[in-house]
Amino acid sequence: MEKKQEKGYRVYGDVESIRLLFIKKRYGKASFHLTPFQRSFYLRWKNTCFIRRPDYKDAWKYKKDVLKLQEISDRIRYLLEYDIATPEELLARKADLEKERKAAMSAFYAAKRKLYKDPLCVLVREREKLLRRQQSGEDLSQRIAEVDTAIRERMSIPDAEALFRDRKENYDRCRILIRNLKKESRLVSGIADETEAYLSLQEDIKRDQVEVPDPMIKREDIYQQSNEERRRD
Repeated sequence: MEKKQEKGYRVYGDVESIRLLFIKKRYGKASFHLTPFQRSFYLRWKNTCFIRRPDYKDAWKYKKDVLKLQEISDRIRYLLEYDIATPEELLARKADLEKERKAAMSAFYAAKRKLYKDPLCVLVREREKLLRRQQSGEDLSQRIAEVDTAIRERMSIPDAEALFRDRKENYDRCRILIRNLKKESRLVSGIADETEAYLSLQEDIKRDQVEVPDPMIKREDIYQQSNEERRRD
């Protein structure tokens, strides 16, 4: 996400990673080019990154600029990595993410029930806690023996421990998947919000026959100018 330029300094904006991503895309497909939709995000990243890149020693003082630049970088990289070329494809990806999130939540709750509600897993977890407490000096031999007997009524202790580990790993995988899906959903929602502004601008250009703006002009300035013109009207 960020690269050390020299001791005490950091470079934000993922310039190198995005450059390598372009090289990979062109290597994989000689005819690769940005669609108008992708280009709008690319120009915003390029203009912001190379004009306002905060290469400051005390970057914490410029946290707002750093976060904004990283957000812009994340958006163009996401569009390129997932080959999202149009607003329609973005909305389709957003809908797919919601389906994936619901499926992941169902899997998570199922894994949680197996780990925390199954009597065998409850016994294995209790046994682990008792062994840790006994190592601290407590005499819990009798209770440990009772738990061991209860576990052996169902299966051997090594098999029970292996089953518990498998369920714990599955539970952790579900948690990580949900966290990643939530992060991706926030990113896609941010792109979708900016897409609405992009489409609005395109409609303004078509309706008013506005001259296509210079790509070096920040899109935020274009939106502000367009809103001011509408208010005057």
